[in-house]
Amino acid sequence: PGWVRIKTIVDSGASMSIAPPSMARGVRVDESEMSRAGKTFISADQGRIEHQGQQVLHVTTGEGRHGPPIYQIGDVHRPLMAVSQTCGAGSHVLFTSGGGWVYNLVDGSTTPFRRNEHIYELGMWLTSNDANGEPRKPVAQRTIWRTLHSRRSRT
Repeated sequence: PGWVRIKTIVDSGASMSIAPPSMARGVRVDESEMSRAGKTFISADQGRIEHQGQQVLHVTTGEGRHGPPIYQIGDVHRPLMAVSQTCGAGSHVLFTSGGGWVYNLVDGSTTPFRRNEHIYELGMWLTSNDANGEPRKPVAQRTIWRTLHSRRSRT
């Protein structure tokens, strides 16, 4: 498959990683506890952002490491990676004047990120299908049960 590069802002002030719905059009947006409850996010300027659900992405870093980050979906201009979530998942994040690194405490790997003027950006890769394709539809539990039940009754 082809690849699409995305840049996410490494944000030490964000409570959750969030992205616009346009970032990964080919990945289904699933309901989350927050979206079911009608919760909103509060932006840096104290405005409200509607919580539209969440996406589990399958990304690859420039170093070839794979990860399934979960991004909450809302009308933001650019994706934000919450440092608090990254640290909570078993990594350390180090900022320097020119960029920084995410240190994975489990396997010892590092993922560098760059500083672009006053913003820290981490590049990741999505497949072109995930970035631009049609989202896969969820399969209803009832359909799965019927399929399994019909197979069992044939044997």
